[in-house]
Amino acid sequence: MRDQPSNLRHGLRRALLCASLLVIPFSLDATLHGQEAVATLTGRVVDASGQGVADVEVTAQSAALVISLTTHTSKSGEYRFIALPPGPYVVAFSRTGLVPVKLVMRLSLAEAAVVRIVMRPQDGDGGAVTVADERQVFPPSWATSVTSRNSSLDQLPVTGTIRSITGLSADLAAARPEGAVFLIDGIPLKYGWRPTPHDSFAGPGRETLQELSVSPGRLPAAYGRLDTGAIEAQTVRAANGLSGAFRAIFDGADMNADLLREARDTNGLAGSAEYNLGGSLIRNRAWFFASGRNLRQSVDSRAVFTDAPFTTSTREQSGLGKLTLAPAAGHRFEFQWVGANQRATDASPFGAPVVADADALSERTIEDRALSGAYVGRLTRWLDFSVRYTDERGSTAWSSPLDVLRVPLIDQQLGAAWWAPPVCSNCDPRKVTHQTARVTGDIGLGSHNFTFGYDVVRSEVTPESDSSGDRFTVWATRSTTANGVVFPVFEPASTWIVWTPSTNRRANVRSEAFFISDRWMPASRLSIDIGARLDRNEGTVATGDRTILSQRGVSPRLTINWRPAEAWPWTFTAGFARYVADPFDHTRDDALGIGVRAFGYQGPSINSAAPVVPPGTAINQLFSWFSGAGGTAMKPILSLEAPSSGETVNPPRTDELSFGISRQFGQAGHARVDVTRRAFSDETRPDFERTYTGFGLTTQYRFGHYAEVDAHYEFSDLSGNTAETLGAGRLLRRAELWYPEYFDSSWRLPVGNLPEDSRHRLRLWAHSEIMANDSLGMLLLTVIYSRESGRPYGAAGLVLVDGLVTNPGYATPPAAVLYNFTATDASRTPPLGRTDLGVNYRRRLPGTIHGELLAAIHVLNVIGSTVEWHPEQLVRVQTAFTNPSLQRFDPFVQTPAEGIHWTMEPVAGRQLTTLPRAFRFTLGIRF
Repeated sequence: MRDQPSNLRHGLRRALLCASLLVIPFSLDATLHGQEAVATLTGRVVDASGQGVADVEVTAQSAALVISLTTHTSKSGEYRFIALPPGPYVVAFSRTGLVPVKLVMRLSLAEAAVVRIVMRPQDGDGGAVTVADERQVFPPSWATSVTSRNSSLDQLPVTGTIRSITGLSADLAAARPEGAVFLIDGIPLKYGWRPTPHDSFAGPGRETLQELSVSPGRLPAAYGRLDTGAIEAQTVRAANGLSGAFRAIFDGADMNADLLREARDTNGLAGSAEYNLGGSLIRNRAWFFASGRNLRQSVDSRAVFTDAPFTTSTREQSGLGKLTLAPAAGHRFEFQWVGANQRATDASPFGAPVVADADALSERTIEDRALSGAYVGRLTRWLDFSVRYTDERGSTAWSSPLDVLRVPLIDQQLGAAWWAPPVCSNCDPRKVTHQTARVTGDIGLGSHNFTFGYDVVRSEVTPESDSSGDRFTVWATRSTTANGVVFPVFEPASTWIVWTPSTNRRANVRSEAFFISDRWMPASRLSIDIGARLDRNEGTVATGDRTILSQRGVSPRLTINWRPAEAWPWTFTAGFARYVADPFDHTRDDALGIGVRAFGYQGPSINSAAPVVPPGTAINQLFSWFSGAGGTAMKPILSLEAPSSGETVNPPRTDELSFGISRQFGQAGHARVDVTRRAFSDETRPDFERTYTGFGLTTQYRFGHYAEVDAHYEFSDLSGNTAETLGAGRLLRRAELWYPEYFDSSWRLPVGNLPEDSRHRLRLWAHSEIMANDSLGMLLLTVIYSRESGRPYGAAGLVLVDGLVTNPGYATPPAAVLYNFTATDASRTPPLGRTDLGVNYRRRLPGTIHGELLAAIHVLNVIGSTVEWHPEQLVRVQTAFTNPSLQRFDPFVQTPAEGIHWTMEPVAGRQLTTLPRAFRFTLGIRF
């Protein structure tokens, strides 16, 4: 298997060479395409009677293009531009004897626009007719998109990074960052790039990003390996000439400032600097673009239990480089590098909420770099072809400042760690490799536009290798605090010693997919997108070369768009789609968990009553008993051995039904309403449920050139029983479900609103021109109002089941399982709301054409209202398993009583809040 990556690379190199030798001699009507698979513009030119007009010259011009694009209509009047970068466009239609037409429009990232143009005989020497953006079939995209460079991303009071689009998206619960496919310039990136609060990069900023987009669904068959949704970023394209920029930002908010629940203030001012340079190496033939961004910030936090202060400092560097070659008209070669590294001191793998004392902190370094090469070309007027190969390599390393190797202690209920970092702090870095090869073709045949392709992905993860041998972690029954010291309480049958043996657990996942789709226009106001993809996934681990998954799945996709009447500005949309989960994300934890065993402590109580002994002494007493009882040779109470089976199953999937109505308001704006239902399923875990129902409203309106308002509102319900839990439940949840006799679904897997559920979400932003003067410059006022409902949580704790179930033959049956004492949505966190203001100033540099000075002042959370930071993680449920003073009960026949069988109590200590009022200052220059 180790030879496969080199064979794959060798094969792709030969394919690229052969393709270049075949296509370079051709010189066709089509010229240079935009970035691969970003937006499409298709349609038909007709006369007054509705008949197609042949041989009309269609030219697309935009600042987003390096050079203009030209094509000609077919015999029946169809035209097509398959790959266009997002941005404003002027599309010109001309033919001798007909009145020229100019179409003014904007294309958004991942948007498919279909425009029907009517041309009439010329009478005299009149000028061209200019028409508005008249999408006949595909209305403005369902996606939430923001553009940069003198537009939304540049002006709004946001960080201006990839996280900004997840903060502005009202349907984030449907398109979760960790479950969405993530693309930069069409390059699929995984390790460290999804914009999640922890263990991810902030990445490039305003001077590098041209447009950001979140598509919650209705994705064509070319999109695969996702739970649902796509997050896409388009970077700036170089043009003829030379251009560059530098921007410095001084920020009182951290890199999560755009995410309401995660935003925090910084210790002093955070700082970032971004710079780029781009231009042509050979005019109209070769271009380059390079950018970089440096970030530094420090965020104050406090430990759970002790309230001890600590400061997490983060340093990040990211960069991007592109080289584009156009040796002949209609053909392009693209080479791109994307890389980042982030170093955080005094950090925790799950963030500040699970830090119990300073000894649990460590230094974390994540690195990633991706190299990509692509060819995009037009072989004939109606046949486009592209091939891309990407090699991505990432790693994570943890190092502890402790001089002596210690055993981490973890509180059963909260999962809070102390005494030592809950990671392998003396190990080699975890390394991950993703290699992707993709071939795509587009064929236009009359009213049909076919897209077909094949892609293959190979993922390999190498876990940390412990240089000191096996690793142990102790899950204490509970903890107690005195004089700023956290003491462990070890009770028999309710303390676990978790052992991770040093073995080779390298995991390999290979995925391949075939896909085909057809965008068919059977009538001028009707469009049907139909397609399907076949995904095949195979995964193994090096330990015994075990197969950990074998999956086959077919994903149908269907979208219908209909505009009832030519003059009626309404469009109706309905669709069905099935998405399959990324197999690497699905299997990684199981693969790396193979061999982990949990042993139940059966020795005397330690620290259950005064006097208590320090953590080091308590651990020595614990392991003294463990060694005397046989150590790792004793019978474990739980063994995380993933089931090994050669049986082929369907991959985890999401089925999506959607319906939408949209309306255009001339050139001024649009509005749309969408209703969506998504059901998540996994046949390997049939007891799991997850459904999403959403009602969304999106509107945009422009008041001339002076102001624009965007509003996104989502009312939704996210329900199921698949939520991850804190504490030991998070670590052992999967393994527990391998023993169905030891729990009842009514209390182990109750259905309710999940932690990600936020019933109401509103994002409203606007900008207005205050002053525009050639000598004084331009002054803009921008505002963002965000509000969302609180998130649900309930009371769940571990209850003893040993002795209550007749063992059907398991070698290591569980001693305790998770029990939900209340509904999972019995309580909710406080709602969140925030208003951010920005004042932006731009002035043209004297003596230049495109040069300008930039300055901005942003005020975040103008009112200064805050709420407690993640209050749901500051409650602890006690049971007889963790507190001997409570009574044990039989969960199969008894109904537990609060105060007798269980208690739910707040955790004393850490008092943290969301982002208070903060300021951001920006200075920059462009040339």
